[in-house]
Amino acid sequence: MRLSTASMLKIKLVLRSADFFKMILMVAFSILDFIFISSCNSSDIANSKPLSNLTSKPTKLVLWDGESNSLGVGWVSPEGDSMSIAQQDTIFRSSKNSVAIHMARHHVFLEAGWQWSAWTATVETNIKSYIKINLSVKVDGPIRPDDMMLSLASPGDHHTTQRVSLKLYDPALMDGNWHDLSIPLADLFTSDMKFDPAHAIQIIFATWNESGDFLLYLDDLSVE
Repeated sequence: MRLSTASMLKIKLVLRSADFFKMILMVAFSILDFIFISSCNSSDIANSKPLSNLTSKPTKLVLWDGESNSLGVGWVSPEGDSMSIAQQDTIFRSSKNSVAIHMARHHVFLEAGWQWSAWTATVETNIKSYIKINLSVKVDGPIRPDDMMLSLASPGDHHTTQRVSLKLYDPALMDGNWHDLSIPLADLFTSDMKFDPAHAIQIIFATWNESGDFLLYLDDLSVE
């Protein structure tokens, strides 16, 4: 059986129409797939936690606590019988020891530093990823100072942060009790400081002492 030319043309038109509708269906399904995937992704994003919450944060790092990290050495300025710094085990916050700093030199600016390692094997601690320093302090004695300043040091001559007043973080600091302080590291840092936060080694206390005679106890020193 031989088809006429007109019949052949009709068949070709039908096939072409079928291919056209097939192409239309493929495009339509592609659009539907895109809409479905987009809606799923939007839902996932809406229900997901912010990236800031998923990013791991540095955990607490103990610098010195008289127990798990008990190695340390200290210095005082000026030196003399009325100035001293050492570990002791009779008064402490939560560990078995604390650092006791005796300050009784009059009419002079006093400083005392505590290094959380030995002089012969200085441990340099990178605190760049931390946001605050925690410490417990107790100021006791017959004549206590009006305030106490704090700073941090890295290796080098006067490579320190700026000093901050501890009474800014606890006005009752001089009442003779233990006080747990948490100080933002940003309060200590300045753009022109010589201190290198990648190599912290010491904490320093300082005050002007007119006629005081007191003990400063330090315990539970950490960053987080």
